[in-house]
Amino acid sequence: MNHIYRLIWNTALGCWMVASEHTKGRGKRASGARAVATAAVALVLSLPVMAANDVAADDAEEQLRFTVVPEAVMSPFAAQGIAPRAVAGILSVHNQTALTSDSSYKNATLSGDHSIVLGSRSAVSGGYSTAYGNQVVVSGPDGSAFGFGANADGIGATALGAKARASHFALAVGYSASATGTADVAIGNKAVASGTYSNAMGYSATATGANSVAIGTLAKGAASSAVSLGNRAEVAAAATNSVALGSTSSATAANTVSVGNATLKRKIVNVADGALSATSTDAVTGKQLHTTNTNVTAASNKATAAQTTATAAATAANKAQTGADLATTTANTALAKLASTKVELGEGAAATGTRGTAIGTRSAASGRLNAIALGTDAKASGDASSVAIGTESHADHQYAVAIGHRAKVTGNTSTAIGYEALASGAGVTAIGRSATGSADYTVALGHNAKASGASAIALGHGSVATVANTVSVGSASQQRKIVNVADGVLSAASTEAVTGKQLHATDGRVAAADNKATAAQTTATTASTTANNAVAKLTSAQTALGKDAVATGTNATGVGIHAKASGANATALGTGAEGAGSSAVALGAGTKAMTAGTVALGQAASASQANAMAMGAQASSTNSYATAVGYQAAASGSSAVAIGSVSSAAAQHSLAFGDRASVAATSAAGMALGRGAKVDENASKAVALGTESVATVANAISVGNATLKRKIVNVGDGLVAAGSSEAVTGNQLSATNTNVTAADNKAVAAQTTATAAATAANKAQTGADLANSLVSQVSATGNVRLGAQNTGRTLDVRNQGGLTRTVSGVTDGALSATSTEAVTGKQLHATDGKVTAADNKAVAAQTTATAAATAASKAQTGADLANSLVSQVSGTGNVRL
Repeated sequence: MNHIYRLIWNTALGCWMVASEHTKGRGKRASGARAVATAAVALVLSLPVMAANDVAADDAEEQLRFTVVPEAVMSPFAAQGIAPRAVAGILSVHNQTALTSDSSYKNATLSGDHSIVLGSRSAVSGGYSTAYGNQVVVSGPDGSAFGFGANADGIGATALGAKARASHFALAVGYSASATGTADVAIGNKAVASGTYSNAMGYSATATGANSVAIGTLAKGAASSAVSLGNRAEVAAAATNSVALGSTSSATAANTVSVGNATLKRKIVNVADGALSATSTDAVTGKQLHTTNTNVTAASNKATAAQTTATAAATAANKAQTGADLATTTANTALAKLASTKVELGEGAAATGTRGTAIGTRSAASGRLNAIALGTDAKASGDASSVAIGTESHADHQYAVAIGHRAKVTGNTSTAIGYEALASGAGVTAIGRSATGSADYTVALGHNAKASGASAIALGHGSVATVANTVSVGSASQQRKIVNVADGVLSAASTEAVTGKQLHATDGRVAAADNKATAAQTTATTASTTANNAVAKLTSAQTALGKDAVATGTNATGVGIHAKASGANATALGTGAEGAGSSAVALGAGTKAMTAGTVALGQAASASQANAMAMGAQASSTNSYATAVGYQAAASGSSAVAIGSVSSAAAQHSLAFGDRASVAATSAAGMALGRGAKVDENASKAVALGTESVATVANAISVGNATLKRKIVNVGDGLVAAGSSEAVTGNQLSATNTNVTAADNKAVAAQTTATAAATAANKAQTGADLANSLVSQVSATGNVRLGAQNTGRTLDVRNQGGLTRTVSGVTDGALSATSTEAVTGKQLHATDGKVTAADNKAVAAQTTATAAATAASKAQTGADLANSLVSQVSGTGNVRL
């Protein structure tokens, strides 16, 4: 059930306690109280650092005073000179109201000055302590516990995450993380650090030996002073002072460095030639020792133990700085809400997964189970047990751990620690600024170290490992010597590195190796001091950290030399960074976020108009709602977007995406997509699609340029209609061409038929004309006349044999005095009808080819019959029947 509870003053104990809303105090309550929620979280890695937060309110109910923690409680650290920071100041305390959900709700208990507890069945029994969540227990002074069931049991203990547990001066971060030894650090879900001063980082990493270090998913450091780096790397309990370096590496003997295991062997590359002299302890190269390439691997790692110590110390300083940033951000936000199995602390913080923890502005713990996100815009979205600590850190896969500003993990069971560290494969470990492990089971240790070969290891600043199963201590342009190497076993089966001493009975570089180790310890000490100083100054309403840093806006934060945060809720982080607008964010040296809602990220990035964003070195957004992402990217049009190095979006609503892509200022809503793609002047709403494509005409799409042409493939059939504006395909055009060919063929066939019909009609006409010349009708009388067109005077009806014929069956026709015809009138009329029919058929043949052919045939038959009965004798011109 839900309960509302508040803090009340216990006059008998002289401290504040949590009680139900129905609990009443004695005496008159002061008026004008306003709720203020206070939370401070100090994150450290490997060395205990404590921070306190002063919160000031407008209405003073009661004034309390911080006191210095007695030095006696710091006895575990007396030998190392580490003590809690003395904090003094005045703050106002007010009644607080919060909500909690617990079916078995009970009031929390509190005993101890200057402490706070929020949650059901939670308890605080020490001064200067904080408990946040249900069933949370803090059992010592200066303790902090956040998350369901978290337990901080000891002086200066910090437990962050559901069921996390921390002891004296220890830090446990993650679901079920456990740091039970003095000053231990356990970061990652189910991480365990139980040896004194041990460090475990990564999902289920365990450091049980005193002073041991285990970094990576399921990494194990069981021996005293053991170091295990990498996914499932392991140092056995008997292997004191040993190092297991790389995924699945195993060290089983004391004082050894292992870069593999019984079945996995790695090469060590980019090694400089070692000195060959009587005093040399340098590792030798394959060039120097032609037959011992495999021995170089172990020697490389043995000699770099001092470098590993320095790297771990520097990492601790980076993590401490991250903790300081997180504490500063947390101090400026109010406690948003409280639930039984999740923690959400900070404006816009969201823990949506089971037992999730989100602390920091817009932090998001969205992983399904046990996700932890600490820092502004930190994202823990991995399916299970992901941890993201630091501003904009991302842990996107299950069992991922990302620690540091913009640290990112995109592979399962991987770890990235440091500014912009990236672990993008499975089982990857990347530690150091910009360290990158991009292949499965790689390890990258050091600033800008890169490991891209499977199971490869890049060790040291700028080292590059591109070949699988190799160890690199440098790059093609920068080789390193490997020093302080123990003598290796010399045998046919040995895989141990040999020294110059063994090659030429030399022993020269021991002193240099010792100096490196001393320098590494000095670096670690300096890093610890830097980490302590990084969290030395926090204020309530405005926070300014750094020389000449200024925070004048309400709830503003300025961190860095000459940093300036003048807008309300503005943040300026970095040397010379300036956040002048309301809620503006400027992160990076020389960044400028000058108006409301602007964001500038990266060296000299500038966002000068309302809600503009510039991300990347020298990126600039100079118009409202413009976005520029990439080195020297420029978005100068209103609502324009430029993404890519040196990209430019100068027109309103334009988009330039790709390296050097550009849209001209007069081409509103133009789009250039691809490297070097360009929308020219006066080409509004045009699209240049593809590398080096150029669009020069408005409302056009270009997929090439004057010399570069591209095909457009995989296009769907367009609508074929009078009003269609859809593109048609080659398939559709081919079908159209086929139809055109068929129609043309039909037209040719019709023309052939028509020509044949015309020829037949002409023949018929010729025959008819001939018949008409021999047999004619007198139009005036209707009489039929034979041979009128001839000069002959005789009508001969003899046959071919010259025999005479008898004209029979002739009836009397219309007889007249002038008639010389032998035919009757009946015959004359019948003949006249046939002639008329023949004439009509000839005309019909000219109109329709088929009808004309038929008529012609009939006419030809009639003509042939007439010719067989009436002929002309060519010699005399006489007509013969």
